[in-house]
Amino acid sequence: RFAKVEDIEIFPKDVAKSHTISPDASKQAYTKALKPYIDRSFTITLHPNGKKIDSYEFSKLLNDKIAIRFFIGGAYGFDDEFLNQSDVVLGLSELTMSH
Repeated sequence: RFAKVEDIEIFPKDVAKSHTISPDASKQAYTKALKPYIDRSFTITLHPNGKKIDSYEFSKLLNDKIAIRFFIGGAYGFDDEFLNQSDVVLGLSELTMSH
């Protein structure tokens, strides 16, 4: 009612295959698959080592933003190249859940 939400799920074969190779291959595969979607929107990337914030900080982070994109990778997150292009890198918890 208050916002338009669009869910884009991207999981090419390269990403699935990379999990069997190594953590670095997984990070690179997610970066390659999602890099075209980083644009001028405010970007929040979820990453295992990202900053942990509370609900109040999160609401302040979203305040006055018109368009926001969330990027969710695999259990190993993204490589540094992708993280450096994100406006904010957050970690939700130490818990890793299977997709």
